[in-house]
Amino acid sequence: IDRRVALKITSPQEDSPEGTPVRFGREFFQEARAAGQLIHPNIVAVYDADVHGDSCYIVMEYVDGQDLREFCHGDSLLPVERVLDMIFNISRGLDHAHNKNIVHRDIKPANIMITSDGVAKIGDFGIACAAHGSMASDSSGTLYYMAPEQIAQEAVDSRSDIFSLGCVLYELLSGNKAFSGHNTSVIINTILSAAPVSLLEYRPDLPEEIDAIVRKALAKKPEERYQTCLDFAYDLKVALHHFQAQNNSSKTDNILDFACTMPFFKYFSREQVAN
Repeated sequence: IDRRVALKITSPQEDSPEGTPVRFGREFFQEARAAGQLIHPNIVAVYDADVHGDSCYIVMEYVDGQDLREFCHGDSLLPVERVLDMIFNISRGLDHAHNKNIVHRDIKPANIMITSDGVAKIGDFGIACAAHGSMASDSSGTLYYMAPEQIAQEAVDSRSDIFSLGCVLYELLSGNKAFSGHNTSVIINTILSAAPVSLLEYRPDLPEEIDAIVRKALAKKPEERYQTCLDFAYDLKVALHHFQAQNNSSKTDNILDFACTMPFFKYFSREQVAN
């Protein structure tokens, strides 16, 4: 039908045990089928999946845009309002997946695409998702963004994705990873036992409520985090409204300050100029 699509091809290692391709293919199709149920504007759509030789491939929506990695550095950070709105929409997409009992397990900047129209979309559901609700983790994922329970190979659920999304939000706002280190052991220890540096140390201009939202999303214990992505999204929306209101108030003050310096308003009070 002349529709442009993207293909992702994967296959087991050549030295995998006998029978692995069959098992791998079965698990792949189970996950691809689950991902195909997800129809949401903030999730990359999955159209089909098949096998070619020992390789599996998945056919998905082609996203004309870029992923978020470019915006995780100090010299290319997006405006705060844009970041909050984007993560708000990603939260809604994840909530849709969680309601279908699908956990992504690999939320990171590289797996979130921004279309040329500015729409954020979660990708790689067909490869990384875990179907059928809470399940034991196999440590799949990307270390910098993995929740403590994921690293410990304990049961993961939707709150594990919330932790990962909190890591992404932290990085988009600060230009630094929430948990880092010079080697794998240090990173693991940091995720398991250390609190991230407050966002306010990197961005003193940020409201404290945004720092509090990120800290809650990054709580070590799942029960201390946001319990659903909708809860997370709600607080992000409230913070966005407050941030925009503060900015508009500052702009109004700047206009008033300028107006009061004009000769015409020399004998007017600030309140009179404002009215």
